[in-house]
Amino acid sequence: MYYSKIIKGLSWNFLGTILSQLFIFLAFVFIARKLGVESFGKFSLIYISGLTLSGLFSLAIGQYMVTYISKNNKDTHIISIFLSNILFYTYSIVLFLIIILSLNSEYIIGDILNLENIKLNLFYIIMIFIFELFFLLQKSFLISIEEFKILSIFSISKGFLFLSFVWVFSNGMNIYIGVLISLLLTTIFGFIIIYKKINNINITIKYINSKILKEIINFTVPSFLSSLMVTPVNWILMSLLSSTNNGLIQVALFNAVLRIQNSIVLIGQVVGNIILPILSKNEKSEININQLNILVPLAIGISFSLLLIFFNEIFLLIFGSKYEIKYYKEVFSLQMVTTIFILYKQGFARVLIVKNKMWFTLFSNFLWLTIVIFGAKYLIIDYGVLGISIAIIIAYIINIFFFLPYYVKLDLIPLKYIYSFKIILLWLFVLLFSYAGYILSIKFRLIIIILTLCIIYLILRKKYEKKV
Repeated sequence: MYYSKIIKGLSWNFLGTILSQLFIFLAFVFIARKLGVESFGKFSLIYISGLTLSGLFSLAIGQYMVTYISKNNKDTHIISIFLSNILFYTYSIVLFLIIILSLNSEYIIGDILNLENIKLNLFYIIMIFIFELFFLLQKSFLISIEEFKILSIFSISKGFLFLSFVWVFSNGMNIYIGVLISLLLTTIFGFIIIYKKINNINITIKYINSKILKEIINFTVPSFLSSLMVTPVNWILMSLLSSTNNGLIQVALFNAVLRIQNSIVLIGQVVGNIILPILSKNEKSEININQLNILVPLAIGISFSLLLIFFNEIFLLIFGSKYEIKYYKEVFSLQMVTTIFILYKQGFARVLIVKNKMWFTLFSNFLWLTIVIFGAKYLIIDYGVLGISIAIIIAYIINIFFFLPYYVKLDLIPLKYIYSFKIILLWLFVLLFSYAGYILSIKFRLIIIILTLCIIYLILRKKYEKKV
């Protein structure tokens, strides 16, 4: 019964996440093609700024909301007081951020992001921040009361509204207004859903409780500081890019590649979310479960990333020939290899979560961030967006080689998942395919992919016949 409930919930979560992100991905492709490279670069800076702020605060508050409500799900009185304090805390953060951003608007918008029309762009960033923050918190509430079907519908509606209003407002109107209206309608829809839910389970907004408010602050502040090491990294990198020659064009290229990368990582994460509950309940059967948890995301990363590297023309097919700018192939290929590293590292992170060794993840993120920022700042001068891609991949390689020996030594992760003939062969295969995709004509690449698929089919068929 328990596992049936998990699988049903995760199935709805999978459907909602995939469809929602598909709509949003299509919307960004549409925006990128409609606005052109430089204007899409400006849009990217504005949207990522609002999204980064919402991500920083929603992650901490959302995690605590899910934990607290799940733990006290039978006591509606406590939940009512808790939600009242969460709302007060959230509104306080929003007000505080608006004041800080307004007082420092010229420095943030003009000097850091290198954008003009400071007041209008500040308005866009603040609105995106507020709507995305409430959307993420509304999702957290639905997760905490285990309403996965409603959560799925809510997520899909956001993606659909986003794509629809972007398309409608692109025809001679302001595309930014289309984005804001879609986010506003999503937020209103979310509040209507939650209002009906809290009435059904007899939850009412009550009073501010200093003890609960203190608990919220004590949990969210450390979590916020921890997320500071990861969440704003793309915003920092885009800000650095915006100050270089043809900065907005390079920002546009970087964000376009990130859209594809994020989609692949999302698929890996959704599959991982299905595996993680099973892993948590089956610590004793480590060999098979850990193998799935590490190698499945890696297999997803390699399958999608290598295909895109091998046929890098897909990038221009999606975003248009305008994005055929300097270093686009190199940037795209490096970021796709980075995608493999991200999913490989996330597989190890899931094992560490179950074994309650999160401090390793914290130190790992800190080392990664340090290398990326300093490496990007040095390489960006001569290579621009290519320098950032090089810095990111170097950071992942150093990070993996630095921490994995400790994981093995402390018996957290078996050696065979890191250093074995099969793993070495796998990475050589990745390098060979990446290089082939860069130098060979499309005719030879098609022949190679057909031969590879035939070999894989013969191997799998042979293994199946042996079992039978």
